[in-house]
Amino acid sequence: MRQGKYEPYKRIFRFFEILINLGILGGSFGVFWYKFLNPLAPKPFTGSGNYLQIAVYFVVIYIMVKIIGGFEVGFYTP
Repeated sequence: MRQGKYEPYKRIFRFFEILINLGILGGSFGVFWYKFLNPLAPKPFTGSGNYLQIAVYFVVIYIMVKIIGGFEVGFYTP
């Protein structure tokens, strides 16, 4: 089977696509966390607690999207 001339670059493109998607999802959660959720807590997180909360969200969202195949945008074509 003959590969197209852009075939070697698809893997790199998909990697950066995943980074951008996670950045948008995680960044929006981070803003929402700092502005709305953290101040509502009886004892708000300070310092590295905020970073840990956002990192846990990154890991959970990565696992969930990976399980349902959400990173394969444009991968399956009819």
